[in-house]
Amino acid sequence: MVVICFYSGDVLVTSRIIIAHRGASAHTPENTLLSFEKAWRYGADMIELDVHETDDGHLVCIHDATIDRTTNGTGAVSSLTLSEIQKFDAGMGQQIPLLEDVIKFSKGKIQVNIELKIAGVEERISDIVNSLDMTNDIIISSFLHLSLSEIKELNDRIRIAILVQNDNDNLLSYAHEIGAYAINPAKELASTLLITRFHEFEIKVFPWTVNDEETMVRLLDGGVDGLITDHPEVGVNLVKSKFSS
Repeated sequence: MVVICFYSGDVLVTSRIIIAHRGASAHTPENTLLSFEKAWRYGADMIELDVHETDDGHLVCIHDATIDRTTNGTGAVSSLTLSEIQKFDAGMGQQIPLLEDVIKFSKGKIQVNIELKIAGVEERISDIVNSLDMTNDIIISSFLHLSLSEIKELNDRIRIAILVQNDNDNLLSYAHEIGAYAINPAKELASTLLITRFHEFEIKVFPWTVNDEETMVRLLDGGVDGLITDHPEVGVNLVKSKFSS
């Protein structure tokens, strides 16, 4: 996820990368175009975002199942139409954006990790990624592992990442079986042993959510392939200082 000063389709397979969690969410409203643009300007290699579906079938970028925490409105995303949702302020005058608009913004600039928060939208997301010619620049991650398997069945070229909250003895074999590109474990799980085991199967490790510099350094020294963080500017500077030739 090599920090670079330019966009490269090869960034996923080069060196340590910085993934901006919900954009530059420590500095701007999470999961908004402003936050994603800020992450890009900080030099992040990838943005991470979350997807829910509105009542009228639009895919939007928001972490929670409701708009209560992140906007000045209330209600479940699934019970509101897109026009209703976009009437509310998501912070700093921002709206909750459409997934498609974020991918269009990202094209040619920065790669995207889409976290599926709900099942049943796998084919539509695959279609959006394909139609915008972003297959090589997208990772789909989720705790919904069956959804990840479905994504791979729909388009084997799309990279998938298994989100992991708890360690599991069967995780490695399962990840290998479904063709996972990466696992995204909680940072507490990212031990040297776990990293080594997954690297033996050429599966990358991107722990979340890593916000303090000491933990960033420890994990980078331990061999992770990248970090998911609310502070992409800190991660970018660390990777530059540690790995730039």
